[in-house]
Amino acid sequence: MKHNIESIANEAPARQELVQFLAGFSDENRGQVFWRNRLAFWWDENPFSTPDLPKGWVLRCDGAIVGFLGLIPFEYTCRGQVHRALAATTWRVAKEHRNASLPMFMKWHQLGSQFILLDTTPNTEVSKILDRFGYRLQNTVSKYFFPLRGAGRGVKDLAQSGLNLLNRLFLSRRPLKIVALKDAFHINQGYAAPDRVEKHISREYLTWYCNSPDVPKEFIGCVDQDGALSAYLILQPEKYAEQDVLSVIDYFNARSERDELAALIRHVSVHPESLSLRGNFSFLLVNVLGEVVFVRKPPGVIYRESDAKHYYSLPGQLAGLKKRCVLAEGDYGC
Repeated sequence: MKHNIESIANEAPARQELVQFLAGFSDENRGQVFWRNRLAFWWDENPFSTPDLPKGWVLRCDGAIVGFLGLIPFEYTCRGQVHRALAATTWRVAKEHRNASLPMFMKWHQLGSQFILLDTTPNTEVSKILDRFGYRLQNTVSKYFFPLRGAGRGVKDLAQSGLNLLNRLFLSRRPLKIVALKDAFHINQGYAAPDRVEKHISREYLTWYCNSPDVPKEFIGCVDQDGALSAYLILQPEKYAEQDVLSVIDYFNARSERDELAALIRHVSVHPESLSLRGNFSFLLVNVLGEVVFVRKPPGVIYRESDAKHYYSLPGQLAGLKKRCVLAEGDYGC
């Protein structure tokens, strides 16, 4: 068998061949329409995608596609400079060809001198490779469960109401001007700490990410008196221990004291009906990766810790800096 690796081409026949491979992969049941839309979302609709950026590679054997490693472009900022990132996704290789798959990983790994590299959804085998190559790992996610007003029934409803009241007393009562993506606001990232790499936030990015073809998402934000975005949450419905929850997978706060963020969390927990996402949700689940959002656990909030596999590397010019991590990075939710 003769293997070779090719860069992903953008021509329609090459795209269709890749769609057929992904839709027909072992244990895959989402069909060609799903994969056609997903590839278009990663590469055609993505505001960070440009013609010069690699999309990934296919592994061929005797001319047929037997493997794939995709890349999703993103941007980050630090000290007023924009830095490009490439997130690995969907490393799939037919079982009988996996001994020939590592060179695809090495092509991505070698881009680490130029780009921020991310892998936020690796399986166990990929995690072992990332560990071996020295990628940084954020391995714990802190989960704060804020009861939603009106959730539950009977005795549970009374308990939920009591917990919700405690949260309302604890969280900031700061008055907010609430905005959705359709509303007018501007974004200023001049707040960013000089020793930290953060996602490059733009209206185009927020609109793109919140319209992913996978899981429904919702943006809710607030603005200051000048119309600048001061805080936001991105939520998606999830199951947790058989409960329906509204999961905060990304959040932003322009000020270090986080008053607006706490007030926004309070707004959603008290007024879940203000969201367009509908369901029998019991909790607002705020996911925090490696930073302090609440100096102490709010009263009435359930706290849990879970394992995370959030891998990344920074190029030489950013060596020694921290990176702010949230769940909604890489291919999470994409």
